[in-house]
Amino acid sequence: MELVNPAVNGFTTIDLIARELGYISDLKPDLVSVLIGVNDLVQGRSVEEYGESLVEIYDAVAGLRLRPGRVVAVSIPNWSTTPAASGYGDPVRIRV
Repeated sequence: MELVNPAVNGFTTIDLIARELGYISDLKPDLVSVLIGVNDLVQGRSVEEYGESLVEIYDAVAGLRLRPGRVVAVSIPNWSTTPAASGYGDPVRIRV
């Protein structure tokens, strides 16, 4: 088994779409996990824009035709409650 983690610190959903979706398709993975979005929020993208990007990401993952149970969708944590979030403004704004 080979484990590949193309995640890049600081990436937004836009970065993932532009730089990772094609790469993931080329890998022909057996399992995919998706955890993305905190950087969208702290960079000021709206919840609607974030949602649209997620739909695009999950549509691409669905196109991989993985067996049932082979996609792990990890929701972003409530990052607004962490000490690291204090420098990014109003906690309500950065919470989904």
